[in-house]
Amino acid sequence: MLKILYTLLFFTINISLYAQSAEVIAPFYNNGKWGFMDKDKNIIVCPKYEEAYPSTYDRYRVKLKGKYGFIDNLGKLVIKAKYDEAEDFQYGIAKVKRRNKTEYIKKDGKRNKVSLSRCGNHSCMQPRLYSKIEVIEGNEKFGIVHDMYLLKENGLASYQSDTIPPIFDSIVPITHQLMYLAKDSLNAFLRVGNYWSGADNVCQNLKFDYEDIKLFDCNFCKDGFVDLIGIKKNGLWGYMKVYFAAEDYIEPKYLSINSLAKGFALVEYERGKLGYIDSSGNEYFIR
Repeated sequence: MLKILYTLLFFTINISLYAQSAEVIAPFYNNGKWGFMDKDKNIIVCPKYEEAYPSTYDRYRVKLKGKYGFIDNLGKLVIKAKYDEAEDFQYGIAKVKRRNKTEYIKKDGKRNKVSLSRCGNHSCMQPRLYSKIEVIEGNEKFGIVHDMYLLKENGLASYQSDTIPPIFDSIVPITHQLMYLAKDSLNAFLRVGNYWSGADNVCQNLKFDYEDIKLFDCNFCKDGFVDLIGIKKNGLWGYMKVYFAAEDYIEPKYLSINSLAKGFALVEYERGKLGYIDSSGNEYFIR
């Protein structure tokens, strides 16, 4: 019995000392409660919260005894859990609600006199087709007409239409340079630059490898998408980084995923088991 007590005391002291120097990175779930660990899976805060959320502003929203508060990157509860509702900090300000009254607070917990406003400067993917491409429709299928640039012998430029007939179930633009095509329940990516080789060559080289594609809304506007999109392959989800082209980023290995727009995403890594990953693919859970 004495040996067990010494072991527990040593474990508690170790966590306490570690928390004094380490930064909280992301929440993890264990036995019905949420705690925090770093990317090396060192425990910073033992699981004790009903809810916990990642952050990039060194204030982490937690729920304790039915109320919301915030801890800092050392795991200390710096803003008391007293709010009925709370949103994450953005640019040093968080929106909270208490006793049906909405307030805006600063990182020290003091009230801010004005609400959060954004300048609107951000980058996201805008789903607009390249100006020389047109989607055509026939027999409930979709095709593509592309105006190819040609240089004549006399040095003058002209355009000639090159057509992929309506054979796709859907065509979805991601950016002005990239789209994905659906056919027979599978999806392939098409980069506009590939079209210069001609429609026949494009069709021969399309790779319908993906069972599903998931686009995530931009946090700042209603029109754009985040440049990390979801891809489903062999029944599992991963992420692909896209803009001019589609590049594998985080391999498909999750049962379900969410947006990485804020740097972290909640994923289902085993049936009924949830945990966070960051935009570099680091996992904050123990399988």
